[in-house]
Amino acid sequence: MYQTESFTSAPESPVSGGVVMVQVPCAHLSSPPLSASLRVAGLTENKSLSPTSCPHPESAALSCRLHDGIRFSPSDQTPSCDGVTRMAGFSLIELAIVLVILGLLVGGIMSGQSLIRAAEMRSVSTQLGNYQAAVTTFRDKYFALPGDMRNATAFWGAVNATPATCRTTSSSTQATCDGDGNGQITSMDAGTTWSEYFHAWKHLANAGLVEGNYTGIKACTPVGCSQSGVNVPAGKMSNSGFSFGFLFPVTSTTDANWFVGPYGNFLFFGGNANADMSGQILEPEEMWNLDTKLDDGIPATGIMRTSKTVTNCHATSGTTYNLANTSPACFIMYMLQM
Repeated sequence: MYQTESFTSAPESPVSGGVVMVQVPCAHLSSPPLSASLRVAGLTENKSLSPTSCPHPESAALSCRLHDGIRFSPSDQTPSCDGVTRMAGFSLIELAIVLVILGLLVGGIMSGQSLIRAAEMRSVSTQLGNYQAAVTTFRDKYFALPGDMRNATAFWGAVNATPATCRTTSSSTQATCDGDGNGQITSMDAGTTWSEYFHAWKHLANAGLVEGNYTGIKACTPVGCSQSGVNVPAGKMSNSGFSFGFLFPVTSTTDANWFVGPYGNFLFFGGNANADMSGQILEPEEMWNLDTKLDDGIPATGIMRTSKTVTNCHATSGTTYNLANTSPACFIMYMLQM
């Protein structure tokens, strides 16, 4: 029977090139053979050390590939490597299975992202239809447009008795401000507060026609300043929302911002862009898809349009969308039907 002693003689991690150097002090290489524990990169293997002499005065040295077995031969007293205790690797079949699983996971993630985006796109058309219906219902019930209603405070109370102060005071209750009743959901004070834009959402919410609680005032310094979920409704897409807008008919082809045609009251849909919800959030193909389903598929005409300024969204003429562009480049202007 061999007597057994134990000692630690190997480094904790492999050296460069995947090679482990094992140095065994000569003092331990005496008869009877010893059983030593070899620890490499956190893996422990037990080895039997059998030589009775050292090839070098200080120690017996052995270089082995990582995970190779280590053998000290009693016959020639020379340490060497063998593959007896080599750790098993992955077979080609196992690797193939892993690759198939990874492929399925990646495919599932990509498919999931496409489904989420498709649901977001459907929500845009649904919300536009809902807000059109809400405005129509409000007009039929109160004989006025939301935001533009002259006697809104008679129904829901005033934020402040002074109209000018009312238009600049935030409201967390149903208290609101009156509009001027001119049929335009727009600013009442030369573009300073844009009160009707924001109180329109408060009026609709007070009437129970849309969800949410809105402040009724602009959210930051720029003119019109919309912020989704604060003074206008948020969209289902990240950082998106809806806001009201108004334009008189555009008759000049030299207008830098808008295509020729009638406008009136409309809804913006896009990303937060300070002044209104006109941040470029839709790819041209997505915009074309919505425009084709809900209108005429042309950027410059119909009830669904966009602006001249988003040149990466459409051709300069405004007759076609730039379908080759796969980056977000468009926002929606949806004409309200009164």
